[in-house]
Amino acid sequence: MSKIDIGLILGKSFTVIKKQPFILIPFLILAFLSAGFTILTFSYTAEMMYAFESFSGHEYDYEMYSPNALEELAALFFGMGKLFIFLIIGSLILWLIQILLYTGTVSVVMDVLEGRETGIGSFINVTIFKGITALLSTLIAYIVVFFPTVAGIFIFLIGLLRMSEAAFFISAVFFIIQFLWLLAILYLLSSKIPRIIYIIITAITFAFVILGIFFMPLLIIALLPLFLLFILVMISMLIISFAIDYIIPSAVVIDNSGAVDALKKSYLFAKNHTINSGLLILIAIVISIIIITPFEIFSVMMQAGDVMSGDFYTQEPVYLTTADLIISVIETFVITGIVSPFIFLMFVLMFVNAARGKEILEKLK
Repeated sequence: MSKIDIGLILGKSFTVIKKQPFILIPFLILAFLSAGFTILTFSYTAEMMYAFESFSGHEYDYEMYSPNALEELAALFFGMGKLFIFLIIGSLILWLIQILLYTGTVSVVMDVLEGRETGIGSFINVTIFKGITALLSTLIAYIVVFFPTVAGIFIFLIGLLRMSEAAFFISAVFFIIQFLWLLAILYLLSSKIPRIIYIIITAITFAFVILGIFFMPLLIIALLPLFLLFILVMISMLIISFAIDYIIPSAVVIDNSGAVDALKKSYLFAKNHTINSGLLILIAIVISIIIITPFEIFSVMMQAGDVMSGDFYTQEPVYLTTADLIISVIETFVITGIVSPFIFLMFVLMFVNAARGKEILEKLK
């Protein structure tokens, strides 16, 4: 594989969009869909919060176990169930559309790099036929990587419905397994020198945790290395997620790979370019923070204004929640429709750089 040139990739990302603004269209579609999903989710969340507030009003009441209180508790669990089911189904549909559009967009990027005209017919053809292969490959990848989390959530919900302590314990075991599995994946992805540092941090953490069972103050000392491990797990999860979402469609379109071959290439890409992938992710996070910060400041200022005016403590916090919804929708639209295209292009061009050499990027003017 060719050596990665991060500076060249960053510069050519803007050039590609400048030469073919059509690349932004799929992301704007995703932005509208995501914003709509956020609005629909808000209605379910508001219903659940209302049920929770209604039930919590009985917390110190002698009628705690009255029929009304039990009905409100049932409404609370019903609202939580509806919200969870809606989130799962909605997220799955968005994910399916996202992978299909990503696959089609990779073909548009290659048209720009190879000097071809992009036709809407070819975009749709690639989106549908190669998108199915990308979907299958990404589905396999997510099952392999995040199965413990899915199983843990499912068992936790069963425990919640039946109030089973055994189910809660089993779900906690699955979450711990997921944590350890992500640590193992990061170990496989890391090179020799970071791997040594990684092993030392892991060994120190587990040593303090085990000793802390017999001597409690050591558990407090273990918090620092445990926090470092948590950061490593988050980095691992981000690298894996970006490799699955961006590199698999790239391999399917650019190398005409099948589902299994694309999965292998995404893993090898993440393994061979872990540091470069981490650097691009860091750039993406910084850009996202810069974009989101003004909206967050505006949200905090509005909340502070409500507190100062006394409206925050009223029984009708509709204005506050509606304002938060509007800000959340704007943030979703900006991140998905404006920031995501550049992040997507950076990873696609990095794959092109690795697979085809940086010469194809240097020719783009």
